[in-house]
Amino acid sequence: MSSGTAASSLAQLPGRYRVVLSDIWGCVHDGVHVFPEAQALLSRWRSQGRIVLLITNAPRPAGAVRAQLDRLGLDPASYDGIVTSGDTGLAALRAEGRSEAGFIGTAADRRIIEETGLRLLDGPQSDAVVCTGLEEGKADAAEYDPVLAEMRVRGAHLHCFNPDRVVLRGPVREPCAGAIAERYEAIGGRVTWYGKPYAPIYARALVVAGEKAGRTVEPAEVVAVGDSIRTDLVGAADAGLDFVFVTHGIEGDRIDSEGSAALIARFAEEHGMSLPAPIATAPRLA
Repeated sequence: MSSGTAASSLAQLPGRYRVVLSDIWGCVHDGVHVFPEAQALLSRWRSQGRIVLLITNAPRPAGAVRAQLDRLGLDPASYDGIVTSGDTGLAALRAEGRSEAGFIGTAADRRIIEETGLRLLDGPQSDAVVCTGLEEGKADAAEYDPVLAEMRVRGAHLHCFNPDRVVLRGPVREPCAGAIAERYEAIGGRVTWYGKPYAPIYARALVVAGEKAGRTVEPAEVVAVGDSIRTDLVGAADAGLDFVFVTHGIEGDRIDSEGSAALIARFAEEHGMSLPAPIATAPRLA
């Protein structure tokens, strides 16, 4: 299967791919509506005996993401499990023996994370600060610059539970936790990034896939699907996974103007890296 593969052929992925790691936002839904054709394809892959895991930079645990997908109408039978950036970050904090942290994010995120047993302090006044995104009423990550400057003076460690810089909610672009973390890192702040494109979430996904398969799953058996070069493609490449590029997601406008191959090449050149071509490129997950 080549990078020019048409969308209709995605249902016939080569048999060696026993596990599919599919991005959610931009591939399966747009934050408002589930894409029916994507749900049908996920179900088709499962009917072929493949394990389908949804892998997401959502800062919340898998149970909260599953509840959101239920509300949007995604059939639970279309996938086998969910691996989130939030779960990956929480596991890392537990491994450190940490029971509390400062917090930047919405009230809903705070409530959900505290239900896991991590105590979140009022605001970012701690040596460790969890960031899940912008608070209600804020629309620009630059609004956090004074807070970040104070954190930098204290030497606070920012745990970014969602590396995405921006997400599309319907047609509207919204900044994410990654936009805050990027600004903190730019002034010399210490940031640990969880989720795609970073290694911990892929290691966690392979463990979950192995639990579903009842055996060790090798990277050569896995294909990742996503719509972002910065997170999905780079993450898959670093993890040694083949990749399917969905082009009408977060990169849609730029791909329309210069083409997906040119966009990938320019990104790789600007960041001084080598990126393999996707095994398939499709407008939508269908």
